[in-house]
Amino acid sequence: MKKVFYIILPALLLLSCGNNTQKVETTPTESLDLLNLDQVCRMWPSKTFKSADGDILSLVEAFNQAMPTYSVTTFLRDAKLPEDQQEYIDMIDMANGYVGFSEGSDDKESESMQARVWKRDNGHQLLAVCLSQPSSAEVAFVAFYDYDPATQTLSPEYDYLKYFKISFDNSMFSISLPQEGDDIVVSEYFMNWWTSIKHTYVWDGNAPSQCVTTLEELESMEALYNEVADSGLDHPFTQYDLLDIDEDGEPELILSDDQEENKGVYSIVQGKTTLLAASDFKRHLMFFKGVVGDAGGCGTGCYYSKYSVLQNSALLSTLAEMKLFNMETEEMDSEFELDENPITKDEGLQKLESFGEPVEPVFDWRPLNP
Repeated sequence: MKKVFYIILPALLLLSCGNNTQKVETTPTESLDLLNLDQVCRMWPSKTFKSADGDILSLVEAFNQAMPTYSVTTFLRDAKLPEDQQEYIDMIDMANGYVGFSEGSDDKESESMQARVWKRDNGHQLLAVCLSQPSSAEVAFVAFYDYDPATQTLSPEYDYLKYFKISFDNSMFSISLPQEGDDIVVSEYFMNWWTSIKHTYVWDGNAPSQCVTTLEELESMEALYNEVADSGLDHPFTQYDLLDIDEDGEPELILSDDQEENKGVYSIVQGKTTLLAASDFKRHLMFFKGVVGDAGGCGTGCYYSKYSVLQNSALLSTLAEMKLFNMETEEMDSEFELDENPITKDEGLQKLESFGEPVEPVFDWRPLNP
């Protein structure tokens, strides 16, 4: 059976349905007038229909009779064929109530579909149909339906992914309905990072409720932070944000505790994570265009600052300044290092001046779960 991994490219910030549509030319099959994904996204919250049976194939067929699309129509057609003749079907798992279809093409017009049915605590079932097409205005969405076996009725359910928002403009999000287990996963993959942020909607017996957000390399990031900062905690971070510090179109990662005292700023490039700056109870962060630093006291009459200069999201160089109180002059003397090599005071001050005026980022913190 053909297996295809398909990444959806982002074209919007929300998975919930917008107002814009994009005309998609399709070829009707089995005499159905097909709808594009944007039309289905607008229609499903007001569509009620029936199915005599509650198995996954019957429910998907009923969904397609109410709102026929190319991907579901083609899936249902292929599902009737012998397995060795099925072209685009990823999986038909009747026992777990899961089916999947994808054309496996780089063409942005290509469509994919997943569907899953869960048993609910009240004896009903929850049907989720995920439709994806990179060229559509919606890119990807999930339609949720409650199935009442007593009345054989499928009624539109709450959109449990309605308030999902991607973390950064170039996030490549994809939705995975579970073949095994019960949780829905929305992944944000970053091409420059080679890693993902995952948002898991946990099944509670009735619906995908709590959203748990995780970073693949969080433990190693915390270890890097604890090497240079003092939070008193093995796992100090509870929230995150993404900022493009050097304005190259790729984000840097900011991690923080709830009080925004303990923070770490990270560069992630092709799987390599670098701690750029850190704050704790004795030091604070500083931001400039293309530069992030931290500064704080380092003892009596001692003040230390370190600046990380970025280029194409990677650490280009570091500038360190040590200010020491001179008892004779009663003034602060400065010593500078560039990439851990001593430089003159004039060179250091010139480098500092090249950073320009500091900037104050406005953070949009999002909860992070262990």
